[in-house]
Amino acid sequence: MRMIILLLFSVSLALAKVTVAVSIASQQWMVKNIAGDLADVIVIVPAGVDAHSYEPKPAQMAELSKAHIYLACGLEFEKAWIGKLTSAAPNLKVYYTDQGFAKVGGDTHIWVSKAGTRVMVQATMKALSEADVKNAGTYQINGMKLLQAVDRTFSQAISMLAQYNGRAFMVNHPALGYFAADYKLRQIAIDKNGEAKPADIAAAVEAAKKEKITMIFAISGESDKSAQAVANEIGAKVEKISVTDDDWEQMIGAIATQLILSFN
Repeated sequence: MRMIILLLFSVSLALAKVTVAVSIASQQWMVKNIAGDLADVIVIVPAGVDAHSYEPKPAQMAELSKAHIYLACGLEFEKAWIGKLTSAAPNLKVYYTDQGFAKVGGDTHIWVSKAGTRVMVQATMKALSEADVKNAGTYQINGMKLLQAVDRTFSQAISMLAQYNGRAFMVNHPALGYFAADYKLRQIAIDKNGEAKPADIAAAVEAAKKEKITMIFAISGESDKSAQAVANEIGAKVEKISVTDDDWEQMIGAIATQLILSFN
């Protein structure tokens, strides 16, 4: 009987997983690439939903109380909700995966940049290794492989976009500033400070005409009202573009491809 109990206890330990809560779906991709089946992931903001002003549902808050660690990424909603969450779940440890990245103008979308993504991957490696010490070696090995994959993804995007250095693209919400900087492109955002005003629309129309823009991007989850208004004035198309997909690697390639289409 004692041997059976010990065997069952050993099996339960082997099956135990670390439960990780993340803010956006792109972080889930990072965790699963580093931890594989060693972790269960809870995503707060689904892909394609506005992550800035999101309010977690009561059921999500209850689910989050089961998590061992929370990987924050610097989004606005976290400031209000992480405090409430940690009050309800005092044993939950929060890691801020955006620390160490110098943000520009309050732009929180650091996972669309090479440097920002590397910072987040390294922070995720550290968090998993501290939460699940017995598997720390696995997390470190997989994390290094993921960093190499991140570098390859950006190298491929550089090759794709090299001939378009200096070109401008227009987007309703300023979510691609770091991406533009990495590839020497210029982002023209319509909604610079929240909802676009008539003066913002007028300025965007003039900029679009000057830059000969024929495609305007609307970030998935954000209102496309301003993008449609500018497009109607200049006869341009509006295309949705996602910056929070649960397949980060595919997402970066898709962004590069969509930008190339807009330049041609």
